[in-house]
Amino acid sequence: MQVNFILLLIVSIFIAIFAIQNGDTVTIDLFFFQGEMSQALVILASVGLGALVTVALSTFGKIKRLRNIKSLNKQIKALEGEKTTLVTQSENLEKENVDLLQINSDLKSELGTSEEKIKELSTRPVPKTVVEVKEKNSVPVDGEEQTD
Repeated sequence: MQVNFILLLIVSIFIAIFAIQNGDTVTIDLFFFQGEMSQALVILASVGLGALVTVALSTFGKIKRLRNIKSLNKQIKALEGEKTTLVTQSENLEKENVDLLQINSDLKSELGTSEEKIKELSTRPVPKTVVEVKEKNSVPVDGEEQTD
């Protein structure tokens, strides 16, 4: 900031020296205006108008950049909110995944235990069921033959 100010001061001094050294009267012809003025005033007026145009254009550029910054800040806030939501969802899914892995592990161990019980039961001799015993000991009804 100070460097810009120093450069602006140096350029202004050079312009003032140039204007003072060229102080002759000149004829100005601009559209419907015609007149005579000091060349120094013409130079200073031209520099002043150039500075005003530069300030005006840079102000419009600053306003445009500020609007853009404001819009981008709104987007940042929205994205940060979305990020927070997604992080929370991710944490919940991680917890759910851990719970599901634990349930899966429990079910696998239960399955292994059940398979062992099934093997144990399949190696035992099968007791005769009540129905088989009744059928073997049943007496044939009239007209039926007993088959063995």
